[in-house]
Amino acid sequence: MFSKGRKIFIIILIAVLLLFAAKAYYDTHSIEVRHYEIRDSALGGVLDGLKVAHLSDLHIKTIGLMENKILEILKNEKPDLIFVTGDFISFKGAYEPGISFLRQLKPPYGIYGVLGNTEYSNENGCV
Repeated sequence: MFSKGRKIFIIILIAVLLLFAAKAYYDTHSIEVRHYEIRDSALGGVLDGLKVAHLSDLHIKTIGLMENKILEILKNEKPDLIFVTGDFISFKGAYEPGISFLRQLKPPYGIYGVLGNTEYSNENGCV
């Protein structure tokens, strides 16, 4: 049916597509934690010891394994302040799971955020 060369090409093509799919899955289902220490004498030490968490592109549909892992990390890290920079809900999702997620966090200086494209383009029109 197919020549040997064509079969090899198809097998290689499928393998490459599977690798891309695996990489995309990993990238969207992995949690990255980075620690930075910022020292600036111009600030006069007002931020010394302040721990800030930055969350972005959570795309929360439900509180599942990934969300619980993030909550666990944040509870262990104990940030003083949390910034959420957009896309904390999924494109077609409701706001409640994202709000429920954020309500479980109690940093002493609060949680601040900005809306992302998923909040603005959400079908529920809740913005």
